[in-house]
Amino acid sequence: AAAFLCELLGLRQDQLPTTAQLAAKYPCGDPLNLSPEMCDPTTIPRGDEHIDGMPTTTNGVPNGRVLNFALLVGFALDDTGARPGGGNLGVLPGSHFALAQAFRAYTASVQRESKNEDPVNAFLGEKTNGSPSERLRAVLKRTGTSWKQFLEAHPPQPVLLRTGDAVIAHFQTVHFVYHNTSLTSRKMLYFRIMPPNRIDWKNNNPKALVEPFAEFVGMS
Repeated sequence: AAAFLCELLGLRQDQLPTTAQLAAKYPCGDPLNLSPEMCDPTTIPRGDEHIDGMPTTTNGVPNGRVLNFALLVGFALDDTGARPGGGNLGVLPGSHFALAQAFRAYTASVQRESKNEDPVNAFLGEKTNGSPSERLRAVLKRTGTSWKQFLEAHPPQPVLLRTGDAVIAHFQTVHFVYHNTSLTSRKMLYFRIMPPNRIDWKNNNPKALVEPFAEFVGMS
């Protein structure tokens, strides 16, 4: 997998990340989670759908820009998510293409009204403009697509993983976490893969929001 990622993005092996995020989804009824009667394992928890890199009050991303990367790579640390209802990662397949199209349309509409050269990055990167979910919905609404229509075009799917299995998703794939109605916590280890010219995480690339494979040199 490492060799594939390096070829896809033009990376050296020593440029792959060495730090990761440990993500746990506790069972419904756990003191750290909702009560069981509030957990529906088949629906998206309201407001949880998002793309990474948008600033919130807790994630440390600087206000005013989206820290986009290339790929999200996750490894399952247990078998809890091997079946639906295990607090699975949920994805909207194909949403990375659809968002890029919506971002292009949004950019065109805003640029007709102002001289902002990077309206998508400016809007998505604004901390005070609501949650990441609300900002995505606002972009879609402005381009004539309701969230209901977006879901119908990209039906949510749970990712089923056993211990050691991996999921690779484009940065711009809309994702969320299903409720966990099992009896055990679901744990994942996530790596965020940057292209070689942005390894230090100090720079974003607004162009990649509207051209989702702009930094995938292995696809050229």
